Amino acid sequence: MAYKTNQAIMEPSDEEVYIGSYGLEWLKFMKAYHPELVEQMTTNNTLMVVAQLVDNEAWEYRELLDVQYAKQHPRPT
Repeated sequence: MAYKTNQAIMEPSDEEVYIGSYGLEWLKFMKAYHPELVEQMTTNNTLMVVAQLVDNEAWEYRELLDVQYAKQHPRPT
């Protein structure tokens, strides 16, 4: 995924990078319940990267669950 970078700041802001729906929910959860980790990850320029990874993993897991469900519950013919 391509995103705009800011010359002054290494880590792009929430508005500049697409993190997906699952990544966004993870980010909201982290800001609400673990603000100290959000601060640390922002300082280390890893927050948005981890949010993207969370989103990617969640979508992969969802696809796996969809395949398993479809296998166990075939569509009627």
